[in-house]
Formats: sequence, structure tokens, C-alpha cells
Amino acid sequence: MSSSSARTYEWNWYSKPIINHKRKQKCTLEKCGENHPLKSLTEITSMKCKNVLINDPLSSNITYGDDPLSRPAQLIPTDFDEIDNGCLDDIQPWSNFKQGILNSYTTSEKLSFHAFSKSLQSATIRSRLEELEEFDDQMEYSEKELYDLTQQEFVTHMDNLGKEIIEAWNNEQRVKALKIVIQCTKILSYTSPLQFYPSKFVLVTDLLDLFGDLVFKRLQSKSEIIDGRVTKLPDKFTPDMVSDAAKETCQNWFFKIASIRELIPRLYIEAAILRSYRFIKPAEQNVALLRLIKMVRGIGNPLVAWYARCYLCRIGVLTNLSINYFEESFKDILLTYKQLNNRFICKDIQNQNMNMDKFLQLLCPALEWIVKGLSAGKDPHSLDEIVRWCTLQNLHGLLINTIVITFPGNYLSMKAEYLINLIAKWEYDGLFQLF
Repeated sequence: MSSSSARTYEWNWYSKPIINHKRKQKCTLEKCGENHPLKSLTEITSMKCKNVLINDPLSSNITYGDDPLSRPAQLIPTDFDEIDNGCLDDIQPWSNFKQGILNSYTTSEKLSFHAFSKSLQSATIRSRLEELEEFDDQMEYSEKELYDLTQQEFVTHMDNLGKEIIEAWNNEQRVKALKIVIQCTKILSYTSPLQFYPSKFVLVTDLLDLFGDLVFKRLQSKSEIIDGRVTKLPDKFTPDMVSDAAKETCQNWFFKIASIRELIPRLYIEAAILRSYRFIKPAEQNVALLRLIKMVRGIGNPLVAWYARCYLCRIGVLTNLSINYFEESFKDILLTYKQLNNRFICKDIQNQNMNMDKFLQLLCPALEWIVKGLSAGKDPHSLDEIVRWCTLQNLHGLLINTIVITFPGNYLSMKAEYLINLIAKWEYDGLFQLF
């Protein structure tokens, strides 16, 4: 068909009149039945328009807890006061606590380990070098991996590394000691085999504690020599009592650690020497610990993250800080609690022939240490608040189990009926309950 013979049409547009009172009657919420989703969230507002009642959802008041958008805010715990360090005396000493971990979490599987060794280019490097960078530039490092170690061989190797750290430190090879600690801390990035991870955590953090003590004592010794005179620092010393050389060395250590690329070694090692901030800026201890707690949020595996938080709380206890690091760590556990249902975590558990209830038991030591510190010295009202936080979580069996283990006995006796009813209402939902 040619374009000349094509027909053209014209359409005339006109508006359709709207009958207002009929439209309002159709929009009335009363006619939508009792199960309308907005009805429970609104109040009926009387608007007289030809004797018709109109429901205005936007002018209504939302009752507490009914708004789905406010639920995430309800899961965020309210802040407690600053921690009372006098109450921490009730916490079981870590030396006793860790022995229980080593006895309970063992494995028959073979272990692998990235060993670190260092070769010297010349004998002159063994001489005393005050600057860490100068020593670092003249060293060559080599790394090898040890395969198929039994658990006892692994423990023996870690003990030998502790001796090697001390030997390197005494021979003025302090960067060598740091490099060994970095390689050891990297082990905590790997969770295989799962059932041995809590014991692995204990062995590695023992080396971290050793390294932190060596750094602190070294700075302390440098501070006690001022203008050639030996002056012993008091226990509660201030930065103005510290020599400039000690302050510079302290800053060099923190700069060196800040340059570590991997998150987990950088986090753990800075925590290990955290109390050395006393030589330059004591108030920085609180700021740095809060920063490290937030850095743990970058760790995706809950097993690795929870034990990292446990170590940071341990450091907070040792340094006698005033901030409530237990509360901050527990908040982050609650806010990331849904990670336990992450499909990657479930797949990792299946690949290692482990079920979920066994995996949850691996988390218990870290969680118990944090909750024990959080509940220390708290009044019943504050303990009620902690229980409420836990009940807001889905699949909170692990949390309630920890509360029953760690909370004071007098509180548990008062709340026994409530806790029993809470346990009785649990339903199986993919996670095994620990009771």
C-alpha cells in the first residue's frame, strides 16, 4: 500500500468526570475487612465529608514495636555506664580459662603451618642497631610451609617459635621477632580444622602476649636511662617522665605495625602492644581499642571475628581501661549474629564434616568470656536488659545458653521460671540448641 493512499485518524481527548463522594467511599478502610495490613497501624480520623468516615494512615500514631522499620533500632542495645574495673576481679583468670580450652578442643587431623626463617647477609648485622628500619633493610626473609603436623608437633613448633622470638630479641634482632609474630598471627585467618581453632587461638595469643611484654619492657628500660643516669619509672608513670629516645622508639613500633597489609595480623599485634601507648599518649589506649573493635567488623567469618573480639576484651582487662569494651564487642556480636546462617559458613561446615551444633560449641569460649565480663558487677535491671537483647535475636539458643553459664547464680535463681519458659518455647529452626 502506498503512502499516498494511507488513511489518517484524529483522536479527540476529553476528561472523565470524577464523582468525589463515590471515590471516597471506595477508599474507606472500613470496607477492606478486618485483616487489612494498615488497619493495625492507624487510628480512624473523623473527617466529616457528607457524613463519610475517612481513614488517614499518615495522621495516625504508630504503636511501639509495630513499625517494621523501627525493629533494627530495637536490636541496638542501650549504652551502659563505663566499666567498673573493680568488678572484673570476679572473672576467671585467663590462665585457668585457656587451660580448659586446650583440654576440650583437640584434633586428630593433620595441620599445616607457614614457617618463617631469616638469613643474614653479613655478621656485622648482628651488632646493636637502634633503628628498626635500618635493621629491616639489611635482612632477607624466606618462608616455607610445614605440612602434615600432628597436634602435638604443632604445639611443640609454637613453643619453639616462642623461644626463637626471645632469642632474636635478646640478639637485637627485633624485626625478626616481629616477622615471626606476623607469620604466627596469620594462622588465625585459617579455620581448618574447625574443631582445633579455639586451641590454635590460645597458642597464638600466648606468643602475642610474649611479644607485647618484650616491647613494653624494652621501652621501659629505655625510659629509665636519662642523660646517662638510671632512674626507675614508677608504676603509674606519665609521658613527661619518659625519655625522648623511648618515645621515638615507641612511635616507630606503632608505625611499623600500621604498615602490615593484612587485617588480622595488624589488628592482633597492635592490640598486643596497646599498653605501650602509655609512653607517648595514655588516652590513646581507649581510642585505639575502640578502633580495633570496629575493625573486627571487617572479618566475615564469625568464628574468627568472635575470637578476635575476645582477645581485645582480654587486652582491655590487662590495660585496666575505663571504656566498656565488653559492651561494644557484644553489641557487634548481636548486630552480626545472622552471619551464623550465612551460606558460605554453612558450606564450610559441611566441607569439614561438621554439623551446626558442633560449630556453635566452638564459639562458646569466646562468647562466654565476653558475656562474663559484660555481666560482672551489673545490677538485676542491667542483666534483664542483656537478656532482652538476646531474645530479640532469631535462633538465640546459643546466647541464652551462655547467659545460663556465665550470669550470677542469684540472678538465675530469681529468673529461673522465666528462663525455663523461654527455653520451652524454642523451636527447631535449622540450628541445634545446646541444651
